[in-house]
Amino acid sequence: MADDRALLLQAEAYSDAGNHQLALATVGSFLTLHPDHVGGLTLAGGQLNWLGRPAEALRFLEQAALLAPDDCDVLTTLAISRRKLGDWEGSLTASRRTIELAPTNPLVYENCSDNLRLVWLGARQDEDRRLGRRELAGLLDEAMNYADQACQLAPDHPDAHTCRGLALSGLGRQQEAREEFQTALRLDPEDVNAQAGLASLHEKAGRHIQAGEGFFRLLRENPANLVARTNFLIVMRAYFAYYLEMALAASCLLALFSICHQSLGWAPPLTDTLLVLAAAVDLFSLSRFIRFRKQFALINHGPRKLTTPLILSLLAFVSSAGAGLLSVTGPAGLPVSALVLVTIALSAISLVSIMRHSVAPPG
Repeated sequence: MADDRALLLQAEAYSDAGNHQLALATVGSFLTLHPDHVGGLTLAGGQLNWLGRPAEALRFLEQAALLAPDDCDVLTTLAISRRKLGDWEGSLTASRRTIELAPTNPLVYENCSDNLRLVWLGARQDEDRRLGRRELAGLLDEAMNYADQACQLAPDHPDAHTCRGLALSGLGRQQEAREEFQTALRLDPEDVNAQAGLASLHEKAGRHIQAGEGFFRLLRENPANLVARTNFLIVMRAYFAYYLEMALAASCLLALFSICHQSLGWAPPLTDTLLVLAAAVDLFSLSRFIRFRKQFALINHGPRKLTTPLILSLLAFVSSAGAGLLSVTGPAGLPVSALVLVTIALSAISLVSIMRHSVAPPG
């Protein structure tokens, strides 16, 4: 029995380290020996949730709930599975039940607040409207109330302040959210959830560089951090799309000037100035791309998912910058026209490729 317990503890250690696949395999071995162990069933369900397999998780957690219907850990993990499956009412019921069972436990309030906030995010996009508008409108206020309770019960607990910061951010109170995240970091400078919260505020404000750097710092510390990985991909996709649009617009200007000059023998007023500006935009876009190219490639989910659009965009930036420089420093001719056409094609293909690469937000 002691060896069996060591197996469960090993699975928990793998889970804490973010190695959910190995944790699942280890707890699976434990459950073959103890199929009705509530802790093992809950742990297995939690790993399946992390791995994006909530339907499988639900089977383990419903079995655990039958064995221990008033276990807060079981109910909290069950609420997550139901939320991921779009069962908003079931998820809310399980979360609220934990408050009834442990009204003085700050961790219960934190978990409930987080789940209600994430239910609100998911239900708001639910086309079936399985959650009434009135209840949906009150979810964030309820999540805020639970976060306040957590802070009152554990004012020195960084997770309570992070939880409150996330609720405030959902309500659009970004400055107050920032203060809560900073409070959490004062209590624990290594709090990854507070760091992710601050990076998310940068993302909402459109500060893609700061957001990307924040999420990438988290990835350097823990490459298995799924939330940081997913958010980094979302931020960088928007970031590259923005600069690709800039480069594409600049390339179109170069094409227009080249056609006017070669076909009509006429150039618009201030052509040289406009060409310099277009080339500067392309060079600036290239520098932005190089800044994060290596980081973006490091966390690529697969060899073909993002590598192709990134290589295309790099070639487009180089081609566009080259066309701009040739237009300014050399005679207009076939090399410039060819580079311009290549740039437009590469930029357009890369932009479409990046925008079509879907990344599901963490939930």
